[in-house]
Amino acid sequence: MLYFDKEYDGIHSFIDHINDFSDEEVYLKMDEIICFLRENCLLGLEEKIKELAIKKIENLNMKLDLINKYYVLEDKDLKYCVNWKRIMDSMSNLNEDDKIIILRQLFLDQSFTPVLHLLNVPRNIKFGIELEYFGVSYEQMQELFDNGSIRTIMKALQIPNTTIEEVVNNSDFEKENEFDKWIFSKEHSDILPEASTPIMKNRLDCLNQLKSICLLFNALGAKTHGGTGMHINIGVDYFKGKLSALKYLLLIWEECEELFFKIANQENEEIRVCADSMAIPIKENIQMTFDEDATFSLNDQEDMNRFMYNIQVRKRLSDMLGFSHGDLEVKLSSAQTEEEKYNIFKKYLNEKEKTDTSIRYTSVNFNHVSWNNDDKGRIEFRLFNSSLDFETVIENLLLVCKLFEASLALANYSEDKQQCFGKLLNRSVTEEEKLNLLLDLLFDSEKEKDIFRRRWFSVKDKSSYERFSTGIETFRPAKKPHHKNS
Repeated sequence: MLYFDKEYDGIHSFIDHINDFSDEEVYLKMDEIICFLRENCLLGLEEKIKELAIKKIENLNMKLDLINKYYVLEDKDLKYCVNWKRIMDSMSNLNEDDKIIILRQLFLDQSFTPVLHLLNVPRNIKFGIELEYFGVSYEQMQELFDNGSIRTIMKALQIPNTTIEEVVNNSDFEKENEFDKWIFSKEHSDILPEASTPIMKNRLDCLNQLKSICLLFNALGAKTHGGTGMHINIGVDYFKGKLSALKYLLLIWEECEELFFKIANQENEEIRVCADSMAIPIKENIQMTFDEDATFSLNDQEDMNRFMYNIQVRKRLSDMLGFSHGDLEVKLSSAQTEEEKYNIFKKYLNEKEKTDTSIRYTSVNFNHVSWNNDDKGRIEFRLFNSSLDFETVIENLLLVCKLFEASLALANYSEDKQQCFGKLLNRSVTEEEKLNLLLDLLFDSEKEKDIFRRRWFSVKDKSSYERFSTGIETFRPAKKPHHKNS
């Protein structure tokens, strides 16, 4: 007990007179102090003395060594910081150049290289990307933006000032329906947040912003796991009001949904565990919709409601009703026809809470389409695993943009695309042959095709895809092809 009291008093004396010691004396004393505090579970005092010591030491190498020792973890080949507030607070007495010197050492070889080439897709396609992640909380990210630390960190990553300003000056937190800004939101929780791009186009400034965010998140220690998804939104105004383009998109998806699931992620990465509940396959619904009425329209809200029901809701309406709509669930149990079920769905739309977004949990989500408005809304692709690897994000964006491009080309009666589409409808083929037919329809570049061939080959036999039970239907002979241009 006397030893404890003596050491405890000595530590407080050290804290009170820390500025009287040299850098070397503080540095050498720290291991002994931290060891004692940890043995006696004095965590609060431990954190206080760490910050005081690092802040006091002026020698940058010593300061960096203590930051690495106390605030940095190593995970495989990556080093990342675990408490950015304490790191930045411990450097608050440094000028920005010295802060950047230390941060550059923390990030090792992570540095920004600019995007020099546009994507091989039309310049007028609008897109937005949502990235879910963990490891850096919503509150931590907000604080880094609010106190200006984010600029210093981005400079240390050698991100150009123009890109930094484009991101930092055009960001906000927990905002809804602000599509002209980077939005950082809690999404599911503070510890599982999401970053959403503003509406972007195929321009270098947009691609460089996206790349800077991927680099920033990796440097901060953000990660993804089996519960995080990437959602890619594409503006429907690209179709220029041609309903046939939307129909072709649906027909391609109907033919190849299982293949899209298999080529949706980087090589050797299987679809995330929760995809079959957060990105539910819709192939069977599309088949039924075209069998019932290939001439459907989207002229008003009633048309849109019926479209949503047909493509995304039927087969899972009972799950959507859940415990909050018990009376409708009772009515659903006795409903005999699709029309009766559709009327129950309309009542659900009128009764559901604004926070109820269960309609969207399909591989492709049309809930944001507003065909009768000028901008036409957007289509959301939800099947992708989240990734903070810029190349993976760009490849996924390329895939859905090419799907849009091919759909519009078919609507414009491109002879080459029509020939490829006709071949795609052949169901007496192997899965690999079907894949090649799809890639021939979507891509002209063999290099781009190879990206997705390699993805498919790396997961083609994985058992995780068996739960998407509609897959076998793609490769059975069709009764009749759904080749309708209306």
